[in-house]
Amino acid sequence: MSIKSTRAFTLIELLVVISIISLLISILLPALGKARAAARNVQCMTNIKQLGLVSAMYQGDFQGYCPAAMNRDYEGSGNDAYWPGLMVRKNYLKNAGVMICPDNIQSNIRQDLIAFAYKNGPTWSTWRYIDYGMNRDNIATSKDYGFGQNDVAGLLFGPPAKINEIIKPGSTIFMADTWHGVNMSRGWHLLSDTFPGSGARSSVGPLASRHGSSLNVAWGDGHATTNKTPGAMIAGLDLDLQDHNPYTVDVFLNSSDDYWDRY
Repeated sequence: MSIKSTRAFTLIELLVVISIISLLISILLPALGKARAAARNVQCMTNIKQLGLVSAMYQGDFQGYCPAAMNRDYEGSGNDAYWPGLMVRKNYLKNAGVMICPDNIQSNIRQDLIAFAYKNGPTWSTWRYIDYGMNRDNIATSKDYGFGQNDVAGLLFGPPAKINEIIKPGSTIFMADTWHGVNMSRGWHLLSDTFPGSGARSSVGPLASRHGSSLNVAWGDGHATTNKTPGAMIAGLDLDLQDHNPYTVDVFLNSSDDYWDRY
């Protein structure tokens, strides 16, 4: 009769195995986190590029005009129609989810926008809070070209740019990651070409460095890039308390010959 012997782990051996596993986890977790962040950035780039392509389709159907920032008293409703809502209403955009950045985890419109996008008209106020803002003063309006807020009936700060007016489309900012000028737990549909100071108005959307120390930009010719900034901005923190200003980066500086102007 043979007797089989079994050998159990000793306490020391078990602790060694646990230590090795813990060490492996501590090594792998940062790499996994970076991989997830990179994936979210790729998704954001895809979103903003798709919005640029949708805008190009719109230009082809409307005599070369870019989407207008908003149309006042839309169809006699007494309400403003925002460009994101018009893109959906006119069937240029089938997936409202592309308007939400995957890194804006505090966005309070994520589910509402996706679930109710096609049940609400272009005047639905939630359309204002998407995460990507169009260049307000140079593309979506003509504010930087002598137009006041009510100079053209129905249009905010005059007409939008025509595609043939954008002299250097490959180096003209069309759209970028934005945050709401006051409540940075959500985005804003219009992008300002300057960083708002104290008492920032809600109608101004600053650049949002929400991808670590970078943000994504769609350019006038349809390509998109990730641009480094001095640091990451903190969602929900007042603009005056942020520790860096993304507009200090050369590509975002608003000067006489910059990347914002259409001419």
